[in-house]
Amino acid sequence: MPGSGNAPFLRPDLPDLDFWVGKKVGFGTPSLKRYKQELKTPTQPLSSWITPNFEKDTIPDPDGNDIIAGTNIEAAKTIKEIFGEKAFNYAKPVSLIRELVRQSTSEDDLILDFFAGSATTAQAVMEVNAADQGGRRFIMVSSSEATASEPDKNLCRDVTAERIRRLNAVDTGKFAELSAEFAYLRTREIDFDALNAELDPAEAWTALEAMHGLPLTVYDVKRGWNEHGREDITLILADRTDEELLARLQDLAAARANAFVYSWTPGQLKTALGSVDFEIRPVRETLVKRFQQ
Repeated sequence: MPGSGNAPFLRPDLPDLDFWVGKKVGFGTPSLKRYKQELKTPTQPLSSWITPNFEKDTIPDPDGNDIIAGTNIEAAKTIKEIFGEKAFNYAKPVSLIRELVRQSTSEDDLILDFFAGSATTAQAVMEVNAADQGGRRFIMVSSSEATASEPDKNLCRDVTAERIRRLNAVDTGKFAELSAEFAYLRTREIDFDALNAELDPAEAWTALEAMHGLPLTVYDVKRGWNEHGREDITLILADRTDEELLARLQDLAAARANAFVYSWTPGQLKTALGSVDFEIRPVRETLVKRFQQ
C-alpha cells in the first residue's frame, strides 16, 4: 500500500496503480512530486520559488531574479553575531527577506513589518540600501511580549530596536556599511477626552512631527517651547508662554513663514500675541481629528 517510511509510494510499476489514484492515503491523496533536476525548463511550476543556498548551482542564470536564501541556521548565526548570544528563537534568514525586498521594492519605498520580531526585515532593508545606495525606509512593529511571570519583558525594546542600534554602531566587518536613522517609539491607549491631562508634551511633539512629515527629534523638556524648522516649514509646540516665544512668533508672522504653531491653550497664547495675525492651533483637537481620520 502506498504510504511513508519503508512502504512504497505511487510509481509507474506499482501493481493496481489505477486503484490508488485519487484515493485518500494516510493524511492526503496521492499526487505527483516533481524534482527540479527533472524539469525540462526552469519556468515550469515548482513547489517553491525559493532556492536554498545549497542548490544555487542548479540555477541556469545566477544573475537573474531567482530567490536564493539560507535557512534558520543562517538566521541563528546572524543573531549570535550581532548579540553575542541566542537572543531570539526561530528568526528568519536575512538572505530570504533581503531578496524579497530587493525584488519587490523601489529605492524610495517604505517597508512595514507588523510582526517584526528580531528585526530581520530592518537589517534586510539596510543591506539592500547599502548595495544600491537606495533610500528605503522601514517601520518595525513588535509587542513587548510581557507576561504575568515576566512583567518587565520587552522584546521590542531589547531585541527588535536593539538589533538596529547594534548594526548602526558597527564600523568594521561585514556590517560596517549598514546604517539607518530610526526612533524607538512606544504606544499606549489614551481616551480622546483625556488627551490634555494624560498626553505629555514629548508625546505630542512626536505625533506632530510625524503628522507634518518631519524627522523625529528629542523634545527638550527644559524649554517652554520647542521648534523644528527647515526651509519649507517651521513647527512649534508651545508648552508655556514666555517673552522669547512671543518674539519668535512675531518674527515668523512678519516673514510670512509657513509655520504651524500648536498650544494646549491657544486662546491665551493668541491674547498674549495681541494684534499679531497668526494662527495658533489646539493640540488636543488637532490630534483627535487626525487620529479619527
